[in-house]
Amino acid sequence: MSLGAKELLDASLIYSYVLAAMVLLGGVIGFIKAKSKASLIASTCVAIAILALDYVTLKVSCIYGQSLQIALSISLTLMFRGKYQASGKDLEEPLAGAPKRKFMPFGLLTMM
Repeated sequence: MSLGAKELLDASLIYSYVLAAMVLLGGVIGFIKAKSKASLIASTCVAIAILALDYVTLKVSCIYGQSLQIALSISLTLMFRGKYQASGKDLEEPLAGAPKRKFMPFGLLTMM
């Protein structure tokens, strides 16, 4: 592995750790604000999956690990995109100047 590839892998792993922490934090916030056990359980499962795929990337195969991480990211993006689009259907007439859809957490996680 060349020096450039190792640096790219390190950056990818740091991004994965940050993403796993943010997903877990979002679940904790959802649990605290809305008493949503489902949010806490789902975010914990996704964070563990992200960290498990980091292990696969490092110890088993870089190609398989990164491919599975991409597949997980795409599936989460599609899920959060659907939830974001559905969040505006509840709002009949928002206040003037207020957004028509809830940005958090769906919009933020889709952008990541």
